[in-house]
Formats: sequence, C-alpha cells, structure tokens
Amino acid sequence: MFKLKWIFVLVFLFIAVQPTFADDRAEKIKDVLLKPSGWIAYWKGCTSANLSGQSEFMYEARGEKVIVKILTPGRSGCEREVTITSDGIKHAACSGSHITLSFDPKDNDYPFKGWSAHCSEYKLKAK
Repeated sequence: MFKLKWIFVLVFLFIAVQPTFADDRAEKIKDVLLKPSGWIAYWKGCTSANLSGQSEFMYEARGEKVIVKILTPGRSGCEREVTITSDGIKHAACSGSHITLSFDPKDNDYPFKGWSAHCSEYKLKAK
C-alpha cells in the first residue's frame, strides 16, 4: 500500500510539473522572438520553379497576443497572429500558407527553422 501511494504521488507530480515546463519554454521562445528589431526570413520553395527570396518578419506583442508583420520586397505586406508552442512558433504567410518554425536555442545564426504547408523551407536570422 505504501508503494502504491508513492507511485500515485510521483505520477501526480509529473503531471503537475509538465505544463509548467512547457509554459516556461514557450515564454523563453517568446522572449527570443521579440528581442531583436526584426528577423530576416530566408525562404526557398520546393516546386519546379524553385523560387527563393527573403522577407522581413517583425514580431510584436499586442496585449496577450503576438503579431507578425511580414514585408516582402515587391509584394504587399500583411499581419498575422502567432501561436507560440513549447518547441517553436506557427503563423500564416501572406499567401495564407501556414508556417511552422522550430526553435533551436543552440543555433545562434538561425534559431528558427521550418516549413510552410506548401513545402517552402524557412529559416530566420535576427537583424
């Protein structure tokens, strides 16, 4: 019976601590995201046209939300709401395609890297 109580306590502690770790990690990602005065987003398509280029992503806090302003030379810009997770961020591109970027705190050059729903590769470098 004593052993069963300890197992119950350990399971409870594991479940209680888990969301805190995820929240702390998401807060760290938010801090890194908002710190520079913008990011250069290098992108490369995966279609036969193999388009590539760069855009400027500027993330800012607006109340409880984080918004990204996306500016691409020669195209109109847009603003999108950002979702911050325990392992990165998600938001739509101006085209509407969803972008998922993973956060790698060990990569000082490109800490955010990922893909769009239309298979374009993205990597972000602080300005």
